[in-house]
Amino acid sequence: KLLAHLDRIVAWDSGAKPAPITLEVDLSWRCNLGCQSCHFGHTHTKGPWTKKDRILPMAFSQSGDVADTSVMMRMLEQSAAAGVQGVIWSGGGEPTTHPEWVFLTMRAKDIGLHQGMYTHVGLLTADTATHLAHSADWGVIRLDCLTKDDYTAEKGVDRFDEACHGIRHLAGKTVVGVSFLLSAHNWHKAPEMLDLARSLGATYTTFRPTINTSPATPTVCTEDRAWITMA
Repeated sequence: KLLAHLDRIVAWDSGAKPAPITLEVDLSWRCNLGCQSCHFGHTHTKGPWTKKDRILPMAFSQSGDVADTSVMMRMLEQSAAAGVQGVIWSGGGEPTTHPEWVFLTMRAKDIGLHQGMYTHVGLLTADTATHLAHSADWGVIRLDCLTKDDYTAEKGVDRFDEACHGIRHLAGKTVVGVSFLLSAHNWHKAPEMLDLARSLGATYTTFRPTINTSPATPTVCTEDRAWITMA
């Protein structure tokens, strides 16, 4: 990415302060999933994680909920004017839980910003998927699991079918990446996960190791990672 934007490097080297190429924006701290391995569960204001015992960092003791739409509008307009080229909609929560996410992504498109979104797609309908595909260059979906039972155990809710439907709604309309978490218990099922993603219409598939930590020692992995050398 740096090599594609050498003008920014030259500007920095000359003492200027050019705008970033992309911004990553958290639209919502709500999420209707309760993923066991979520590193942002302590930020959630609604959803399964709010019903779990959580150690909340002081900065999140009185957190927000969803981004203010008027503030987001100003951010998009001012960013584009400053030279920002794209926005990645992400979050401690699920971006599509924001009640105005369709409006905001369409507005960003009208302004001329490129867009991508990290989403579990379980809330997408055929219509909203079309809106997202029209606005965004790509979407990355964290499916993580191969079966409904595995999904329910990992996410805390039975929404596997909704996630699969969301991927199908989006596939073929924009670039769709489907991501899976691997662990000592499922790494050998990676070929089946790849087949599932392809059957749902994914453009590409990625695999990531599960990293679980203790809130008291967030830099220390609490699980044996010896399986990685066998994968």
